[in-house]
Amino acid sequence: MSDDKLITVLKSLPLFAKAFLKIRRKSGAVEPFVFNRAQQYLHDRLESQLEATGKVRAVVLKGRQQGCCLFEQMKVLTADYRWVEIKKVRIGDSLVSCDEELGYATDKCNKKSRKFRTTIVEHVETFT
Repeated sequence: MSDDKLITVLKSLPLFAKAFLKIRRKSGAVEPFVFNRAQQYLHDRLESQLEATGKVRAVVLKGRQQGCCLFEQMKVLTADYRWVEIKKVRIGDSLVSCDEELGYATDKCNKKSRKFRTTIVEHVETFT
């Protein structure tokens, strides 16, 4: 990648994500992170707000369904039940998550439930 193209990519989050970030699909396939329509819309609105006011303030409701949930002050749950800012997560840390989809009814009340899982952080990148 030429220096000029690299500078352009580094100044654009959507271009940076496509060039340097990977996501794992539910199928297991690893692909470049390309913004979906909701993510691009939110990104455009936040960039406009930053340009107009010099700062960004946004509340994203139901963000996981849109794919809009990561920011450096976001707190994640560790396996030892501490809430830590995502920017403080390190390789080797164990995090807790839950399945996006509700599972089958498993209790006497016939309530659907989510499975909780833990994972070990294997790679961390910081971007400024």
